[in-house]
Amino acid sequence: MKTSNEINPKEFLTHAVEISATIKEHAAALQLSSQNALSRFEEAIGDLQENQETEQSFLVPDWDPGLRSSKLSDNQKRYLIKKGPHQPTLAKFPQKDSIPVSKQRQFTANWYKEFPHLEYSICKDAAYCFICSLFWKSGQDPAWAETGVSTWSKMRSRGVNKKGKLALHFSSESTKLL
Repeated sequence: MKTSNEINPKEFLTHAVEISATIKEHAAALQLSSQNALSRFEEAIGDLQENQETEQSFLVPDWDPGLRSSKLSDNQKRYLIKKGPHQPTLAKFPQKDSIPVSKQRQFTANWYKEFPHLEYSICKDAAYCFICSLFWKSGQDPAWAETGVSTWSKMRSRGVNKKGKLALHFSSESTKLL
C-alpha cells in the first residue's frame, strides 16, 4: 500500500481483492504441485519396496546350515545348489560330554562319503540334510532342516540290526530329489 497518512477504503479493498486473488492462484498451483509430488512419492515408495523384495531374493545366504534362513528365494536356492552342501573337514570336531565315552561322541567327516547330502554346522555342532534344508515344507520333521541332529551315538546305529539316523534319513523318499 502507499505510505500516506490517509486511508482510502476503496483503494485498500481493491488491493486486498487483488492480493487475495493472487494468493488464491498461488495456493491452487501449490496444491496441484503438492498432489503431483505426493503421487510421485507414493509411486517411488512402491517401486522401492518391490526393489527391496527383489534385492532380498539376491542376497547371498549363509552356507552354514545352522545360520541359514529357512525362507530362501529361488535365486538363493540355486546359489546354494551350485555351491553344494556345507561339508567342513575339521582337524577335530567338538565332543558331546553328555554322550558316554564308549559311544560315538562327535561328528566325523567320513560320513560325507556315504551320505553326500549330509551337511555339518560348525556354529551349532549339528548335522543337517542339504535337500531338506532347501526344500523343507511345514509339517515335516524340522530336525534335519532347521534344528539339526547331534545325537552322534545314534547316527550309525540305534542298536542291534537297527539302522542309524543317517541311513534312515538318507534312504527316505524326501531325500531322493537330487
